[in-house]
Amino acid sequence: MSILFYGCASSTLEITENPRKKIVKPLNSFFREQPLPLSKADSARMSHIALEYYIQASELELVGKYSDAILAYQRVLRFDSNAAVFYSIGKCYNAIGQGDLAIEFTEKSLKLDSVSIPALEQLAILKLQNIKELEPAIDLYKRIYALDSNRLSVLIALAELSESISPESAVFYYKKAIVKSGYDDEQVRKYGGVLLQIRDSLSYISLMENQYNFHPENSRSRALLIEAYSVFKEYDKAFTIIEQFAGTSLDEELEEYYQTLAFSIIINKDTNSITIIDKFLPSFEKFPTLSWKVLNSFAFMADYSGKKSIAEKFYERSSRLADSLTIPYAVSLAYELLRNNTGFIAEHFISFYSHHFTQNPSFPFLMGIINSNNKQYSEAISYYSEAIKRDAEYADAWSELGSLYIRNNEFPKGDSCYGQALALEPDNPLYNNNFAYALSERSSELYKAQELAKKAISLDPENSSYLDTYGWILFKQGNINKAILILEKAVRITREQSAIILYHLSEAYKQANEDDKAHSTLKKALLIDPENLLYIKGLENSK
Repeated sequence: MSILFYGCASSTLEITENPRKKIVKPLNSFFREQPLPLSKADSARMSHIALEYYIQASELELVGKYSDAILAYQRVLRFDSNAAVFYSIGKCYNAIGQGDLAIEFTEKSLKLDSVSIPALEQLAILKLQNIKELEPAIDLYKRIYALDSNRLSVLIALAELSESISPESAVFYYKKAIVKSGYDDEQVRKYGGVLLQIRDSLSYISLMENQYNFHPENSRSRALLIEAYSVFKEYDKAFTIIEQFAGTSLDEELEEYYQTLAFSIIINKDTNSITIIDKFLPSFEKFPTLSWKVLNSFAFMADYSGKKSIAEKFYERSSRLADSLTIPYAVSLAYELLRNNTGFIAEHFISFYSHHFTQNPSFPFLMGIINSNNKQYSEAISYYSEAIKRDAEYADAWSELGSLYIRNNEFPKGDSCYGQALALEPDNPLYNNNFAYALSERSSELYKAQELAKKAISLDPENSSYLDTYGWILFKQGNINKAILILEKAVRITREQSAIILYHLSEAYKQANEDDKAHSTLKKALLIDPENLLYIKGLENSK
């Protein structure tokens, strides 16, 4: 870096001596008339001094002594107001967390050199960090882009900052950044996210194909391409890619590939996929894998295509590989199948492993959930009881069993089960709430119900269901005004409107003689649950 320094002269002193003392007399200053330029020797000497200060400041900055570096850089400014020095001072102020001063000195740098890319980039970052506004930063990055349209850091910054403001602009910058980065995984992932956001499936698949072609031996690029084909229902292409590398891929890679494909097929519920599954099932049966996860993925797809006997064979093969270390993953997989509403596939998997892992309570518990959801309540009671038999301290099973007994009007059994659950987990808000609501529905022990509901709210104060329970109990106790306040809050904070909460609020309004509010609130409940006879009858009576 070349630094130009400008000096200044001072009055010259004439020293005379006499025997007693020195007499110092100022000479006439040259500056009183016209400053004289420094000699070449003086200018070189001052440039040398400034350069030493600059080197010293840079070394201090390099070792993290930013405050000392700032002082050293400011010494340089005595000789020359150089853009690079202001830029460096801005960097140091940013490093010690003084964003305002960092911005000030970086802006001074740009006044002296408006096309300094490092200073423009630094100011853009500072604006984002300290002002939290996208537009000024985007404008700065666009200035850099006009100077250097291939600067990768700027392309990435513009793409990321444009995502929420203009996805189309983000696509433009990501396209360039992807090519410039050599299809970097992270940039591909981000660009793919934007394409999914704007629902451009063709461009998404094309992106993953291009990355795969750029990195054909990269397992991650294969995984992303398989995922793209799977999500957008091009299953034949996904199977073909997997089969190309099945013989050389690691088990962990195949597990990811097949599980992605299996879950996509199950979740999409695309019946056209059955023909494609049937095409590849023979190769699945011959595939010599020792991966428990791969075999279960084969079983899911066989089940989906209606080949239950083949699925059973895959489960048998997988069970020979299963041990106690497999249980946590098997339970997690079971929950994932239930969350994705996979029906008979989840039931087959959970039922099989309930018989295989005969000591584990999670599988009969999950079978209880399946049967309860299917309104097969006696079977559900049997499964929950089996879970408790395997583990007497399985609090969730006690709670679910309690709710089913109360549903069957077997109140002593239900109350006892809830009591067991609360004895095991007294601070579980769900158990407290559910038991409170069960008591309130039969107007039994309302004081006890109120205490349970209050405890649930104290543990989770912003839960609309818990507020509804408490408000309903207050209604049953005749505390109508307070019940309305609580139920209105429950309606206000719920993410999705609940018909039962609206019904309870309408009943409270009716009791308070606020008939118009009662009628309009009940109409909202009926819109959510239009076949509820209780709501229909209530609406007819309110006319």
